[in-house]
Amino acid sequence: MPEETDPDLKNKIFTSLRPAMAAMVDLLGPGCEVVLHDMSYPDASIVAIEGDVTGRCIGGPLTDSGLASLRSPESGRVYSYTTVAEGGRVIKSSSVFLSDEKGAIFGGLCINLDITPYLAFDRHLQSLLRPTNDEGSAQTFGSEVGDVLDTMVNDAIASTGIPISLMQRADRLKVIRALEEKGAFLLKKAVPLVAERLGVSRHTIYSDLAEIEESEDAGDAGSTEEPA
Repeated sequence: MPEETDPDLKNKIFTSLRPAMAAMVDLLGPGCEVVLHDMSYPDASIVAIEGDVTGRCIGGPLTDSGLASLRSPESGRVYSYTTVAEGGRVIKSSSVFLSDEKGAIFGGLCINLDITPYLAFDRHLQSLLRPTNDEGSAQTFGSEVGDVLDTMVNDAIASTGIPISLMQRADRLKVIRALEEKGAFLLKKAVPLVAERLGVSRHTIYSDLAEIEESEDAGDAGSTEEPA
């Protein structure tokens, strides 16, 4: 049993805490409950309560976890824990013991927050954020055709790992092939923009595209097999 504290001091502290309790509930909303305990009376420890999460009222007893903590309390220590209440609601709680100037424990303040709606929202949010296709490629949302093309060209150049100034013909063909595979040249402005970025003429880009097309046609013809 905690050592008895000066009743006047205890009442002053309890009185000063009540506006703060109301402020916490007002801030955190209807899923919050703040309970003030007088540890001198474990059987009827609740002297003030704001909010309604656990369905308790003034004159209610300490909880089982409160009684267990009271056996070896530490002044100022915050006890945090999560419990499952009636109906499967998940309650996250934090409790702290109150002590006088001699270190004698005389009270406890407990904040209970029903986090069930947050857990449900978290599951819904994770479902929304989960990629629908992990192997899919990212999209570029540009307000102008040039924006989309510029991003595609930058990605194609970056994939070679070689700066434009050091590119050989084979490196340029890799860039052109990557852009062609992504459908970049379906856009009307593609050839002049790619030519400008790579520092070559439009004729060169058209020649590269023709060479790529010929190599693909040759590959398709070479892969034809006679039926067994």
